[in-house]
Amino acid sequence: MFLFTFLGLITVGSFPFIQGQTADPVKVTVFYESLCPYSIEFFVDQLTPTYNELSAIMEVPRPSGDGYEFVCQHGSDECYGNKILACGQKYLTDHQVFLDFNFCVMGSSYPPSSAVNCSKLVEISPDVITGCANSTEGENLLHEVGVYQGQQDPAVEYVPWVIINDNYSRVTDTEARSNLKSLVCRTYEGELPPECNTV
Repeated sequence: MFLFTFLGLITVGSFPFIQGQTADPVKVTVFYESLCPYSIEFFVDQLTPTYNELSAIMEVPRPSGDGYEFVCQHGSDECYGNKILACGQKYLTDHQVFLDFNFCVMGSSYPPSSAVNCSKLVEISPDVITGCANSTEGENLLHEVGVYQGQQDPAVEYVPWVIINDNYSRVTDTEARSNLKSLVCRTYEGELPPECNTV
């Protein structure tokens, strides 16, 4: 299982909508797996388009030995895809660039094979990402994400698992997976941007 509090706790750097804005952005934390069809669907249909429209009032944070062995629900390719994302988290220090990389990976036809194209998209050498993902470094990074995921209360039961403003509720999780834009607009406590008028 992978996490998109990433994919943990650095906020999006720029908030272009300023007029009267005084409230904190809505924090959307997502636990997911790179080959889970429901995770991919959430990224493609909800998270990416909502973030593209509402980045001014929402944030998607990131989580902050030896080698480890992982068993992933959808097999070893999913573990590799998860390591690609963990390595992207480490090496893409600009949060917006990391989000672009993450959205590219999760929106591709097969996330584990997207490292090269998505790396080029954000102008980082694909060797940096694939070298990390194919090494003990990638295993260690994935382990850190797993530790963070294991500390969640309530425990993550399925993916995608969506937490709004550090508070999990099955009601908001369910709504986020079908209408994240409406949920973000309704949750935001400041002046709403024009994009919320179409909800």
